[in-house]
Amino acid sequence: MTKDKILAALPTLDRASLEAIQAITASLLNGPTAAHDKGVTELTLALFNALQAVCGQPTAYKTFAQTTAAKHLQKRLPDVTTFLDDNFNGWDKNKVSQQAFLQMLFGLLADDLKSRGVKPSLGIMVNNLGRVAEVFDQAFPDYLAGKMGGMILKRFQ
Repeated sequence: MTKDKILAALPTLDRASLEAIQAITASLLNGPTAAHDKGVTELTLALFNALQAVCGQPTAYKTFAQTTAAKHLQKRLPDVTTFLDDNFNGWDKNKVSQQAFLQMLFGLLADDLKSRGVKPSLGIMVNNLGRVAEVFDQAFPDYLAGKMGGMILKRFQ
């Protein structure tokens, strides 16, 4: 697809798709997000890209990887993945919808933190990833208990 075709298609996209594109382009403009870093998974990069987009803190993954928050992200990754896999079947099948969905999910967490008077930075967001299920349940009561997470996911597919 040429640049002109991409630019022509942008006005036809919904907000979630535009936000996902914004996150991906911001990470590309800020340098490699670790595609060449040994041991970094696509899932780690997807979460990182969504987190930085929600926080409005564009940074290269290589820089982030040197922080304590990166170590915490690796520790929390299995729990976040389990939550997503258990409640949102197919959440990672398409990279664009994956980014949009993760940004929405992390946006709920950021909004919750703001309501508590906490500015959501990358480090703060990573430290609060364990609360993703809680804030999702607050935003969409009984969807998790009723196994209806897929209804929310469809909005991004």
